[in-house]
Amino acid sequence: MSYFFCQTGQEAVENLADQLMIEVDDRIGQHLDSYLGKAQEINRTNVDAFESGILDLNDFNTLGKYFYRQVRSFKFTYINFGTKEGGFIGAGYGLGNKLDIGEIPLSDLSKSRSYLVDNQGNRLKLAATIKNPQYNNAAWYLDAVKAGKPIWSSIYTWADIPDRICISASTPVYDSQKKLIGVLGIDLELSQISRFLKKLDLRRSSHIFIMERSGLMVASSEDESSTPIVNGKATRLQALNSREPVIRNVTQDLIRQFGSLQAISQSQLLRPSLPQKPFVRVTPYRDDYGLDWLVVTVIPESEFMAEIYANTQKTFLLCGLALVIAIGTGSLTAHYITKPILRLSRASQALSKGVWQESLSEDITIVELQALAVSFNQMATQVKKTFRESETKFSTIFHTTPDPVWIATLAEGKILNVNESFCQLWGDSQENIVGKSCLELNVWDTFDDLNYFREALINQGSILNFKVVIRTRYQQTRTVLMSARVECLDEQDCVIGVMRDVSDLCDELRLRKLAEDHLRKSQHFIEQIAYLTPNLLYIYDFIEQRNVYTNRSVGEILGYSAAEIQEMGADLFPTICHPDDLHRVYEAMQQCYYLQDYEFTQIEYRIKDAQGQWRWLYSRDTVFSRTPDGNVKQILGTSQDITDRKQAELELRKSRDLREAIYNESTDAIFLVDVPNPLILDCNSRAVEMFAVASKETLIGSEGQNLQKQRFTDDDLMMITDDIDKSGFWSREIEYVTEKGHNFWGNLAVKRINIAGKTIDLVRVTDISKRKQAELALREAEYNLRLANQELEKQVNTDGLTQIANRRCFDHCLEQEWQRLYREQQSLSLLLFDVDYFKRYNDSYGHQLGDECLIKIAQSIQEIVCRPADLVARYGGEEFAVILPNTDLPGAIAIAQRIHTTIQDLAIPHQASKIGNLVTVSLGITSLIPSPELSPIDMIEQADQALYRAKEQGRNQSVIFPLER
Repeated sequence: MSYFFCQTGQEAVENLADQLMIEVDDRIGQHLDSYLGKAQEINRTNVDAFESGILDLNDFNTLGKYFYRQVRSFKFTYINFGTKEGGFIGAGYGLGNKLDIGEIPLSDLSKSRSYLVDNQGNRLKLAATIKNPQYNNAAWYLDAVKAGKPIWSSIYTWADIPDRICISASTPVYDSQKKLIGVLGIDLELSQISRFLKKLDLRRSSHIFIMERSGLMVASSEDESSTPIVNGKATRLQALNSREPVIRNVTQDLIRQFGSLQAISQSQLLRPSLPQKPFVRVTPYRDDYGLDWLVVTVIPESEFMAEIYANTQKTFLLCGLALVIAIGTGSLTAHYITKPILRLSRASQALSKGVWQESLSEDITIVELQALAVSFNQMATQVKKTFRESETKFSTIFHTTPDPVWIATLAEGKILNVNESFCQLWGDSQENIVGKSCLELNVWDTFDDLNYFREALINQGSILNFKVVIRTRYQQTRTVLMSARVECLDEQDCVIGVMRDVSDLCDELRLRKLAEDHLRKSQHFIEQIAYLTPNLLYIYDFIEQRNVYTNRSVGEILGYSAAEIQEMGADLFPTICHPDDLHRVYEAMQQCYYLQDYEFTQIEYRIKDAQGQWRWLYSRDTVFSRTPDGNVKQILGTSQDITDRKQAELELRKSRDLREAIYNESTDAIFLVDVPNPLILDCNSRAVEMFAVASKETLIGSEGQNLQKQRFTDDDLMMITDDIDKSGFWSREIEYVTEKGHNFWGNLAVKRINIAGKTIDLVRVTDISKRKQAELALREAEYNLRLANQELEKQVNTDGLTQIANRRCFDHCLEQEWQRLYREQQSLSLLLFDVDYFKRYNDSYGHQLGDECLIKIAQSIQEIVCRPADLVARYGGEEFAVILPNTDLPGAIAIAQRIHTTIQDLAIPHQASKIGNLVTVSLGITSLIPSPELSPIDMIEQADQALYRAKEQGRNQSVIFPLER
């Protein structure tokens, strides 16, 4: 018996584990649908708001507050919008897990700024400024642009918060011409999924984890992070590399069974050959936006079977003990029972079995037993009568009640009898039901319900209105209220039960709850729209003559509180409406009385805000509710602040009037010419005056080339047409002849425009005759000025004595070559040298010969340093410098040696020198590749130190920097 109990327990555990993991999968799927689906829904709402004109994606200030409110309302990590030009605006939980607003304005794309905000999303102060992180190169932006539709980005970590693992719901936004404007993104932190998995009510040693098809972890119920920090950088964790043996082993087994994780296409219940003999269920999770994850639930067998194995041993011991006690007690009882009592016992047994014909003999010598027999026979007669009456009543009730009724044994659950209602509910005849157990019929949907039902009957003897799900013969599930009690029938405990089918009622309650949930979500959605929309929303009650509802935008745009609006009541419009618009507002309100459902009125009018400024509103009103007799009771209205648009229209009228004035009062001749037939359609009064005709009618209908001294050739016309097609504009100076034979020069400019859907050429002719005369004189003056500037430039950059480059030219050239060679990362060499003991030379030979000595040295060095980019300059006094671009140290040493040789070949006498009889030089050399750590001043300092060392070491030599100790 214990063995069969253990086997039955194992089967029940497998079914229970499967049902438990299915329920867990359902709960995980519902959570993922809710958590992830909400982001895509809000993105779609934001795109709709943009396409309907409610949301302006160029207004980063309003957009930041809008995103801030959405983050607070829906508990997202971050909501942002990035433009294709590199602009960025977002709100969410940044550094320190605090709500802030981040922005890269289009006016300055070099930096990203973070702002602290109040609880309304208004910016308080600048919190941080960082270098532009190039958001439009991130996965959330590039993936959406590449896909061209709403998608999920690849999973990524934040650069400044490496332990935050996120996925972005990204939606590209296009204008009406289907050109990309930017990408809307909502970041969701995947650690929230891990926290949900940890909260699931499972066994203490169970494991739940979610991974991508590539094997990368998304979330798990373990304390292990899905993005461990390695060398200060967040990395995605492979399930095969998890420190949790169960996750690692189960993943290996899945790959072994299916070949790869990509091959798992539907839910699977597995029993892998692992040490813990776990139950494993793997379920794919997919959505319409590209997600394809695997949800894996693992429950060790020991969580279910440990108690069953322990109870099996106890059952063996109790059965043996009960057997010994039963044998001893039976032997003692049989020894003391007498024969009369045995007859009485048999009679009682017959009576209990309904055997009424057998009565107890009253011929007994023992008086007490004889009296007992007489009483027993009388009682049997009365019981027989009463039982037959009760049996008739019970049978009538049993078979006629509309509720399913059954009788079954308590121990085995074997069906003894059922009524017609039970047969109809089950879907089979009485003959096929009676004699089978509830397990054979598979009535119970779960073993937990069966066990609870049996324990209640065993412990309490009855159960009332137990709500349970059962299965019919055709595996249809029905919800019933089950009541039963234990009765002893035919010497065994039996269960008499009745069921009431409440499936339809449960379905109705479930549908009602579902409808209520949808209604709440819809109401919440509408409330969010009403709260977030930048337009005014209101409900006006004609009976109460007041606004019964206004949204927050009324206060933000007009500055009035809801209480102030309510207080104005029927005096609202006389108080705040512009007097010139008041009658039109009342007329529009009167039209609302005659509106049909889904019709609306519209009107533009002015309202005075709380600051006393007039604001233009564009309002639409429609019927919101009616009285029982069908008359309009309330109207729902929305108003858009069009003050800026009205101002723009005013400016447009001014601009149009200005253009008209410019057209007629212009000092240039303006023509409108037909395309492709080049005939004049219209012209201004200046054209009549410039070409000396009687009226514009003389010019209209003629060809413009008739006014030119020389007509265009066919090649000219083809070139003009090509230029206009490519750039939309063409211009040339043309010589014209008036009707009276007067020649003049004009600047002809052609611009192709579109007026009322017709393509025409806007032609402007400017009289430039005087300018032409001035140009000739100007060109001559410019030529003379250019010669003078060249001479001046030469004098500014040339040393007056030596006629080589001066210090100013040297500084400019060194800075220029430094920047160039820094970009190219090439060598730059610098030589500094001066004449040894030159003061003694001046003292001995005089300053005039000293100047001649410097001139000879300068001109000689100029001849040997001959590359175009090289520069020889007088650095100061007797000191000279040589700049050698693209020259490494060996090349610089070679030039230095040639300088020494050239000076020696000059053989300039110097009797006052301490090192010889001729003029010599000391020279410092430095060579490097420009870098950010150094500057041209540092290079001059290096060469100067080397020159100083050359003088210290005896002069007439070269020393290289860095200096040797």
